Order: sequence, then C-alpha cells, then structure tokens
Amino acid sequence: MKAIYQQNPIIPKIFLGINLFFLLIWGYAKSFDVYKFILTGAFYELVWLPTLFAFFAACLGSLFFWIKDALRLNSVYFYLFGFSVVLLILLFGFS
Repeated sequence: MKAIYQQNPIIPKIFLGINLFFLLIWGYAKSFDVYKFILTGAFYELVWLPTLFAFFAACLGSLFFWIKDALRLNSVYFYLFGFSVVLLILLFGFS
C-alpha cells in the first residue's frame, strides 16, 4: 500500500479536506441560526446534502484504503478513518 500512497499523495488530503469541511458546516449549523440571514440559509441548503454524501464517501474511502493497506496502525488512512468515526459519533450522538 505504500506504493499507492506514494503515487497518490493527494487522496488523504482530499479525504481530510472533506472531513474538515463537514466539521465546519456541521459546527456552524449547530452553533448559529443558519436561517437568520438569507444568504447563509441559502448556502446551507445548497451544501448540506452534497457535504453529507461526500463525508460518507470519504469515510468509506478511507476504510477501503486502510483495508488495502493491510490494516496497519501507522497508516494515514487509519487516522483518517478514526477521525471520520469521531465525526460520525458527533453527528449522530449530538443531533
């Protein structure tokens, strides 16, 4: 699996970016009234579903690459999957 990471070092960065963007959108929606202003409400309505789908795809993708990496604990995909699991717990635990 080391060869896959060396060939595509952008994949973990994309997964991390998706996870962080999901955390940003979810945290903003939980902290503030997104419908207070028209623009923030419209932006939230446009991005919540694609962000949710991208988050689940990144979670499954990091799991897939971690399994392909022989379930090594020092793999970057292990840490990405762990971060995704923490975000899933936050999403469904504090909804």
